[in-house]
Amino acid sequence: MHYIEHLDVDTHHELDHVVHRPGLPHLWVVMCFSTECMVFTKKGTELAKPGDCFIKTPSFLEHHFAPEHAETGFVNDWVHVTSDSLDQLVQSLSLPTNELIHTGDPFLLRPYLWKLIHERNTLYPFWEQKCSNIVEAMFLCLGRAYRELQESDPKQHRQSLLLLRSYVKEHLDSPWNVTKMAQRAGLSNSRFSVLYKKRFGRGPNDDLIEMRLEKARGLLISTNKCLSEIALLCGFPNEFYFSRMFKSRVHTSPGAYRRQP
Repeated sequence: MHYIEHLDVDTHHELDHVVHRPGLPHLWVVMCFSTECMVFTKKGTELAKPGDCFIKTPSFLEHHFAPEHAETGFVNDWVHVTSDSLDQLVQSLSLPTNELIHTGDPFLLRPYLWKLIHERNTLYPFWEQKCSNIVEAMFLCLGRAYRELQESDPKQHRQSLLLLRSYVKEHLDSPWNVTKMAQRAGLSNSRFSVLYKKRFGRGPNDDLIEMRLEKARGLLISTNKCLSEIALLCGFPNEFYFSRMFKSRVHTSPGAYRRQP
């Protein structure tokens, strides 16, 4: 099994904060950066961009800090995992270790980290096994993102769509629609919809709803915010539309989802 030692979401580090730790047996570190950060990799010290992920193996030095040009410290999501079998999973997914993985999505790992936090807080029966399963799902997500980056989409569209999706995900409370997203990407509605579906596997409207529901699920299990506040934060016009959409897609009400083990 994979065991969670420590983790945090949206960690804001001070400008002078420097992480410098030698490797520890069986301890893996997985990070996803929301801001630029200097990271020691197998190629030397490199500049990580927002959306870059990093898988540090147990024997590798952990060393990262804010860039010299930064006005504030760096921000990242991270988790420490103790496991004697994680290397097999990483190899099976052909994931690179100790080097930057340029996903373009600063929130790629966040839904899984929210779930891990929830399991560790509630301690329901079999919570450790469920945490282990969530860790595997997180690595599968990262493996899929990495595989997609290797595909031969037109480079200019691939990057612009990644940046657009990341921006939309960070501003889900805005009134997005296909026209507004296409305009931001500099494409016609029809061309944008075709390229978006090819890149992410579903159309922009459908993906927008799923992103909003994903954020809502995270807020339901990690906060005590009321449903009307969660609806607005996720971009739904009101609590009633949010509840109806949530139930149709998740097959349970927001309240029941919040109460479930």
